[in-house]
Amino acid sequence: MAIKKMKVRTKKSRGIARIYDVLVACIIVVLALGTSLSYLVSNERSAPSSDLHELASQCLAYMDRQGVLAPLVYSESPTAQLQSLLSSILPPNVVYSLTIYNSSWTPLLTVSDGFVAGSTASAYYYIGGFEGHVNPRIIVLTLSGE
Repeated sequence: MAIKKMKVRTKKSRGIARIYDVLVACIIVVLALGTSLSYLVSNERSAPSSDLHELASQCLAYMDRQGVLAPLVYSESPTAQLQSLLSSILPPNVVYSLTIYNSSWTPLLTVSDGFVAGSTASAYYYIGGFEGHVNPRIIVLTLSGE
């Protein structure tokens, strides 16, 4: 009968194997954290824009439901009234730019409150006329979060 030589692991070789296992585990944890953090940061950047779009849509719809949007759009000089109305409706950390266009997208009036480019979102509203007269207007409200 032949006796086979068996390779016996020493404490030193088992310790090195554990160090490799720990290094591989650390690399996996670091990669997982990097991936999850980049995912969270990208979602954080896109959320305000959709919130601003929703806020702009709700603001225009609210002004129309209250019956103040059409009279202001068709008045002679609505700038001061639009500024005070929008400042009272919108949160203080949101700046705006409201532009009124005719049906051929020619700008008729722009009202702004320190608008800066950044995380922006826009909503538009269509008004077909006022007091029985067909005179379409397109209102675009662009919001920017500071």
